[in-house]
Amino acid sequence: MRPILIALKRLAGEAQTRMNKLGIWLFSMLAWGGLACAQTSFSIQSIQHTTNGETVLSWPSVPNVTYNVQFALSAGGPWYDFPDGRLPAYATSLVYTDSSFVLAPQVFYRLRKDCSRIVTIILDRSGSMAAPGVLSAIEAGVTNFLSGFSEINDSVGLVSFSTVSTVDVPTGTPFKSPIAAAVSSMLLSGSTFMQGGLTNALAQEQGVVVLPSASPSKAVVLLTDGAPNTIQDTFNCGSPTLWNYGGVDSGSVIKFFNPTNGTVICSTSGGVPPCCPETTAFLSIDGTSKTFTAANVNTEAAARSVQFANGMRAQGIAVYTIGLGVGVDETFLQEVANDPLSPVYNPAQPLGKAIFATSLTNLPAAFQQVANQILSNCPP
Repeated sequence: MRPILIALKRLAGEAQTRMNKLGIWLFSMLAWGGLACAQTSFSIQSIQHTTNGETVLSWPSVPNVTYNVQFALSAGGPWYDFPDGRLPAYATSLVYTDSSFVLAPQVFYRLRKDCSRIVTIILDRSGSMAAPGVLSAIEAGVTNFLSGFSEINDSVGLVSFSTVSTVDVPTGTPFKSPIAAAVSSMLLSGSTFMQGGLTNALAQEQGVVVLPSASPSKAVVLLTDGAPNTIQDTFNCGSPTLWNYGGVDSGSVIKFFNPTNGTVICSTSGGVPPCCPETTAFLSIDGTSKTFTAANVNTEAAARSVQFANGMRAQGIAVYTIGLGVGVDETFLQEVANDPLSPVYNPAQPLGKAIFATSLTNLPAAFQQVANQILSNCPP
């Protein structure tokens, strides 16, 4: 197989300087698809410098799939694509044409399967997230996550939710700078309308134009520090009226919110909401009518989130969840993701994964772990 040529002239100066002092290890994330996950590592077998100034890396033959070559300065990333770095099926060597590039033993390389991806990040920006250092940790995590995706082949977007949900960056390209800017300016306040975040993410995934011959990998990634406590329905308040309602984690009182800006319109404690006296209950997805209490709304919010995630998987969209902090409901997030560890795991649906970051320092690694799995998963 003819070696491919990797042009390094567009590498960032700082990364180039550090790489010239470091060395090399190659590992690839392979065959993460269907119902199983497999990772295979390949160490470099030889490094040779030719008389015409090229550097040749050789390793065992890889399967009959085309890969993109990425590099990082640490094993945990962030990862960056090499310009024009594509490894054809069954290739066993790679040629660097920049004679000033010196390989040493600590730069990290990996291969990601060469396919397009449609990914939407969903961030919980409710008031419970407004603790010191949280936003900075989210920024670092999202930066790590985005580093491995290509603005040429991939489409990535950002939605977020508190009392209401918003589309912060439409899923498409370019996405790295717009998403970074959106996260850095995010305000953390309000309740937890997870249903809205999932709804907006599905609309973004469906809105990306795909060529008939293309078969992109699709995924959403949900970050939250807790369970949902807000849902949305249309009630007959003299005329059909859309409300977001709930907003509390415990007790009997719930609030009714303007679904556009999150303003509190009225509240009730299990009875008739003053802003909609024509209704006394809401219809649950289990087919029963339930009174307006926090316990009922919160149970419903969790059930609707799982139901919506199941609907996304039915359309071929894998769902990943990241739980932040101690005390997160792991079973719930595993169910949303269809994690194999979930007690209701469904092998007939696309496999997902729930990752838990018990502290802010673990959050970037959690994002990177999810990115690794998405990047190594391509449709057959």
